[in-house]
Amino acid sequence: GEGPLRLEAVFRLPDAPRAAPLAVVEGPDSLWFQPAEVRLDGRMLRVTAEVDPYSPALQGGWLSRDGLRVTLLGEDQAVETEACGA
Repeated sequence: GEGPLRLEAVFRLPDAPRAAPLAVVEGPDSLWFQPAEVRLDGRMLRVTAEVDPYSPALQGGWLSRDGLRVTLLGEDQAVETEACGA
């Protein structure tokens, strides 16, 4: 098999945070994600989240990026990013 499907997102932050933020990855109701893994390298933040293999959305075989959302929860702010459908 190809291994698990995963979402990867890279963010360039305006300032290097003291600690890596918590990342929450959400999709349409029928697409479920495992807890996201966050790696911080200076101002670059990489978020990786595997798709739950039991997600109903996987039964169709094709996943649209519409409706994907990553929310970063830092010490003093929250940033929400909608995925582009490119």
